[in-house]
Amino acid sequence: MTVKIENKRYKFIINKKLQMKLILYSIGIQLASFATYTAASWYFFRTFHAMAVEAGLPPQHIFFQFLSKQQYFLNVIFISSAIVLNIIIFLFCLKFSHRVAGPIYNLTQHLNRIETLRDLKNVKFRKGDYFQELEDAFNNFVKKIK
Repeated sequence: MTVKIENKRYKFIINKKLQMKLILYSIGIQLASFATYTAASWYFFRTFHAMAVEAGLPPQHIFFQFLSKQQYFLNVIFISSAIVLNIIIFLFCLKFSHRVAGPIYNLTQHLNRIETLRDLKNVKFRKGDYFQELEDAFNNFVKKIK
């Protein structure tokens, strides 16, 4: 999942623009869903509250306490799940974007190291990387050149 760079460290973000856009868009979509669910929850609890008032329940009635506790409990669930889901989305997008950006980074580094046609060698992508066809196409090109 990582690219090993020259000083023996591993780099997870290898194409910052691509990877950050994917992560931010994904988290943004999840937050928009969270906002929609929160607004719907607020609307339904306000509707229940208004119906109870219309039915003539006094403000200290146990139903209002029950309603308040249920709304609080639902908000805790929404917030907790939003935090957990955002962490999961971040990690998934980081791994996925790395598998997309990694082959391009690998091929770019490989091409930058070539000084002459003698230096032209096959390129190898990691198992699980996307764009394996790019590896095959480049290696076929090297075979034809040699």
